[in-house]
Amino acid sequence: MKISDIADIINLSEKDPANSGIDVFVGLEHYDIAEPVIKRFGSTKMLSTAAKKFEAGDVLIARRNVYLQRASVAKFSGLTSGDSIILRVKKELHTEETDCDTMCQLLPFILNSINFWDYANTNADGTMSKRLSPAMLQEYEFSLPSLAEQKVLAEKLWAAYEVKQSYLKMIAATEEMVKAQFIEMFGDHENGDDWLKITVEDAIKKGYIARPLDGNHGEKHPKGDDYVSEGVPFIMAQDLKEKKVDFANCHFITEAQSKTLTKGWAKTGDVLLTHKGTIGRVAIVQPSQYESLLLTPQITYYRCLCKINNEYLAAYFATDYFMKQLKGMITGSTRASVTITQQEKLLLIIPPMDMQIRFVDIVNQADKSVCELRKSIDAIDKVIKSLINENL
Repeated sequence: MKISDIADIINLSEKDPANSGIDVFVGLEHYDIAEPVIKRFGSTKMLSTAAKKFEAGDVLIARRNVYLQRASVAKFSGLTSGDSIILRVKKELHTEETDCDTMCQLLPFILNSINFWDYANTNADGTMSKRLSPAMLQEYEFSLPSLAEQKVLAEKLWAAYEVKQSYLKMIAATEEMVKAQFIEMFGDHENGDDWLKITVEDAIKKGYIARPLDGNHGEKHPKGDDYVSEGVPFIMAQDLKEKKVDFANCHFITEAQSKTLTKGWAKTGDVLLTHKGTIGRVAIVQPSQYESLLLTPQITYYRCLCKINNEYLAAYFATDYFMKQLKGMITGSTRASVTITQQEKLLLIIPPMDMQIRFVDIVNQADKSVCELRKSIDAIDKVIKSLINENL
């Protein structure tokens, strides 16, 4: 069976999106990789070029950069980019092999199978930004189990997806609880409070923290040809995940080259904050086999000396209050940045150490819960992938 047998490609154009009366726009940035449902969208108000109309229940496929594997069903109607292909299951579809209702349930998963993305990558046009043509999409051929088995499969897949969504909601609720606890303990700092409020610059002068530094290596900055399979970790913003440094996919440089670089050496216990390109990721350098890590210019390290607990500082950096300050200082039109000098004007809230420790305990308990939930989500993802790839 081919895609052309079960679905039509929709090409309804809206020439003036901003004045169309349609508010929802789905661009390539709103897709989530390997996710069956589109959950994010933007506004049409700033659109100045034509867009394509889709309806609730349509499946959108990002035709550009197909290696990213982006195909999802939209549960709402709206407009989408010309870089999206819109598929709509044929309403009259009713054969011995499948029917419209069942295919509406299965199509988002069919288009997230290994077989489909292998086909898409093999048959996409171009080299740098590979594009899948609508005609080639329609030619994709796949096999299906019996109709009865399809219905059972669809039920299992969507049940697993809904459980995953419930876990994600629990993670969001946990994170909101931590934010609420911060405000309860230390006040709403938008409206003033009694705790010590001090700039980073003054905290440096008082000896509470060392002067923050990033890995600005100038002409000596390591490049692709300098990377080796093992050596000294060269940490980028993408390596900061879930408040830790992830060494799984980080780059390394030789020890000999690292000795020529003097800035951006982070040690165990340092709090890391991304401030260029990606703004606001936070992590603590955990004990590891590496004595120190070398940072790129994207990351600043903060080293606590006294009066401030490093875990408290990391938790504080993640609060809405701090993030609002940080993002309010962003400069740069092509690449967002908050310089070290600007960071020195940021305000720190420093409560008594016993209260810092109490807040850290709350954060750590929340992190444990989130960690367990993420493990469950990973397990569900494996089940979903297995069901898809074994049956579709």
